[in-house]
Amino acid sequence: MNSGISVIIPAFNEETYIAATIKSAKSIHGVSEVIVIDDGSTDRTAEVAELSGASKVIRQRNLGKGAALNAGYRASKENIILMLDADLGETAEKASALLPPVTSKQADMAIASFPYLGKGGGMGFAVRLSRNTILRLTGQEMHSPLSGQRALRREVLDKIGGFAPRFAAETALTIDALRAGFKIIEIPLDMKHRRTGKTFAGFLHRGRQFYDILKVSLNRSLLRQNFKGNYVPIRGYLPSIALAIIWLAAGPIFGLANSFTLALSILGLSIVGLLDDIWGNRNVGGFRGHLGKLIKERIITTGFIKLFAGGAIALIAAYAINISGKLTIYFVAFDALLIALFTNAVNLLDLRPGRAVFFSMSILVLLSLLDGRTALIALPAIAIFAFFDSKGKMMLGDSGSNALGVMLGILVATGLGLLYKAAVLILLIGLHIYSEKWSISDTIEKSRVLRWMDRRLGVR
Repeated sequence: MNSGISVIIPAFNEETYIAATIKSAKSIHGVSEVIVIDDGSTDRTAEVAELSGASKVIRQRNLGKGAALNAGYRASKENIILMLDADLGETAEKASALLPPVTSKQADMAIASFPYLGKGGGMGFAVRLSRNTILRLTGQEMHSPLSGQRALRREVLDKIGGFAPRFAAETALTIDALRAGFKIIEIPLDMKHRRTGKTFAGFLHRGRQFYDILKVSLNRSLLRQNFKGNYVPIRGYLPSIALAIIWLAAGPIFGLANSFTLALSILGLSIVGLLDDIWGNRNVGGFRGHLGKLIKERIITTGFIKLFAGGAIALIAAYAINISGKLTIYFVAFDALLIALFTNAVNLLDLRPGRAVFFSMSILVLLSLLDGRTALIALPAIAIFAFFDSKGKMMLGDSGSNALGVMLGILVATGLGLLYKAAVLILLIGLHIYSEKWSISDTIEKSRVLRWMDRRLGVR
């Protein structure tokens, strides 16, 4: 690689502006190549680009902006890459202001922040979604999250694996770079580009852009940093669905009561957990944390919603399993508390691979001593959890741990006598009180026996 600057310009039907943009880009000091990627244009964009002195013109079928940027990135040869939109025209040379912070290594990426020019052709939904997603997932607020004018070091793209597909390229680039530890700054620049109007084509473009950003938002939300600092996917909802289906199908075959309640509770709490996995704030945790956020700041966190919804599902499940017996408010409340605490207990243990699954399998093995059909139905499904979770290939997340916890709670509530359930309830209350004051992971690390056991549950 050289010490110059590679300019990459994705273009689609920009024959009117591309010549001026190329000329302006070439005037920037240090630029050694200008690469134009024609993303399936139906006009003379590629031809005009060649005649205007582009170093290289890459023609490809219409694959979207992300694919065009990737083609330019792969074809470029310099350590500093300057991304420019094709419709900047003569204002493209103002992007030179983005280069000094990057070349001097004061920042890894510099983004042009455009001045506010009044309302454009859209409603601002895509911008707000992008800005809020970046803020929620990285903690950094961006003024111009969709700006395509960026200077960055090649190592940024090398580490994050290039650009995301289609029209979410900028949003994903910002999130991935910040998560990888790179520094991003915004620089206000008086640049101008063609704005989409209030036309059918304009609304269609912005609709596609919003959809692509939404997909990136969901995808990146389901990537969670594990204890090693690596981002791994949350996939606990997949085996949770399998677990619910198994109970729904096999329960009646084996003559097990409450299989329908089990299946619906597993699905319900998995969905509640999934919502918290996607939109939850990881900086707030524990019952006191979520309750304190509500009381002190009047903010309802997704964690608080999860606690409320989880409690409601536990109460409904407790009512369902008691309806055929001696139905009293005391028995229902007792079983609801047991189910709710079991659900959260598995969540508390899901801080290292294998812990939550090992706990769940241990409880199931003990319950199978009373009724072997329980283990026969549930253990094969949990084996799916164990395979991926223990190897660190996925995280259960709240969607997975909630499903395991509510299943254990219902099975214990229906499988044990009152005295045994009371003993289990006391243990669960003790675990929750302990976890509010001390770290379970620290406790395990301080004990030689627990640490030895923990190391054998999964990757560490």
